Amino acid sequence: MKLAIATSDFIQKIGFEVDDKGLPTNKPRVAKFTYSRIGAEGKPENMDLDVPMLAVVKVPSLSITRVDIKFNMEVKSSEAAVSNSSENKDLKVNAGYSGFGITASASFSGAVSSSSNNTRTSDNSAKYDIAILAEDTGIPEGLSRVLDMLHQAITPVSSTAAA
Repeated sequence: MKLAIATSDFIQKIGFEVDDKGLPTNKPRVAKFTYSRIGAEGKPENMDLDVPMLAVVKVPSLSITRVDIKFNMEVKSSEAAVSNSSENKDLKVNAGYSGFGITASASFSGAVSSSSNNTRTSDNSAKYDIAILAEDTGIPEGLSRVLDMLHQAITPVSSTAAA
């Protein structure tokens, strides 16, 4: 909608003259050209040419016909957790007996050891692809026909004969 309004505003401001209040009229704004050429009788004559502005300037007409989202971004997330534990136990037992003429002793020892190592890793990643395409599709057919009529109406007029 903003593109259409911009085109309409351009045509009103550039293409038409304004009245005393600054409002556009229905009279086309023209660029005036004067040049000399050799006339039919071999004499130089001055020529005036009034060219409508809309016939010589490009009317902005931008249209978005397709939007492709193309934007490369990679997001990576990784997490690692490591836990270690170890435990040691030692045991010593001494026992002895003495009686009835017998003496005996015993000694026991032992060790228990344990170790554990846990690692947890997670990896998350994502990719996105975003691109935006806008293109000029040319002017609308109706405006093209009006401009063709303006182009055909451009005819030099002798200013020497009028003087």
